[in-house]
Amino acid sequence: MTCVATVHFIVSRAPRTAISKYTPQKFGDLIQNSQNTNQVQHSAINRAMHLSVISMAAILLAVTLVKGDKEKHSNYYANQNFKKAFKLSPEAPLPPTDEEDESTGCALKVECKNRKGEPGTSGLPGMDGTPGLPGYDGRPGEKGNQGEPGSSGPTVTVAFLVGLDDHQDSEENILLTYKRVLLNHGNAYNSETGKFTAPYSGIYVFHIVVSAQEGKKAAVTLRQTHGGGKPQDVMRVWAESLPSWSTSSSTAYLSLSQGAQVYLTSTDGIHSYYYANLYTTFSGHLLATT
Repeated sequence: MTCVATVHFIVSRAPRTAISKYTPQKFGDLIQNSQNTNQVQHSAINRAMHLSVISMAAILLAVTLVKGDKEKHSNYYANQNFKKAFKLSPEAPLPPTDEEDESTGCALKVECKNRKGEPGTSGLPGMDGTPGLPGYDGRPGEKGNQGEPGSSGPTVTVAFLVGLDDHQDSEENILLTYKRVLLNHGNAYNSETGKFTAPYSGIYVFHIVVSAQEGKKAAVTLRQTHGGGKPQDVMRVWAESLPSWSTSSSTAYLSLSQGAQVYLTSTDGIHSYYYANLYTTFSGHLLATT
């Protein structure tokens, strides 16, 4: 918005009266009045120049207060600030215009035009506000697709536990048959032949316990065969009851293919005397399929 302030100075002038209407005596009075009028005019000019300084201050004050529409600030606020600048009371009249009076005085006129000024520089960024409250929990998501099925474990349990039904003494390298069957889940152990046949390819665990008769020795050898091939010795368990009773045990983990056989024999070079009544046992189970 642009504002222009104009100060009008008014100097009184003598009334225009026809000279022909005056007598010589009145004519002399008229000349005297004319001289007085010139003095008044000079005094009015000096006063107007004095008022111009005050008017400039009033202009600056009026411009700072102009922030609204043209009519509101150019008329009302300009007149109010003019009164304050000249310390006029609210009832004191404004300086007269040409139409009202021709006496000495001045008038202030402010005109404004709607024109934007240059944009100012950006201010500094404000401080961060306080964090807001936590929002509400969202709605549950849709159900996901079913995952792939996992690998299946063994569908059947394979386990057995057998023992000698009577005391035995055996020459070397004789296949031992455990006739007393306590557990044979899956029927993988044959009590007639004394051999365990793997029904599935996988990892099997075998546990052997050997007890020798009093004052004697006893030993067994764990063997396995694959596809009718030559037997392979896996491990030996030795017990010697000297001077009294003695028992030994051991555990083996074997990876067997389907159809492989596992069994016990007396150990070469030793005449063994086995003590029965479940002191000499043979057991095993399937740990995991492969």
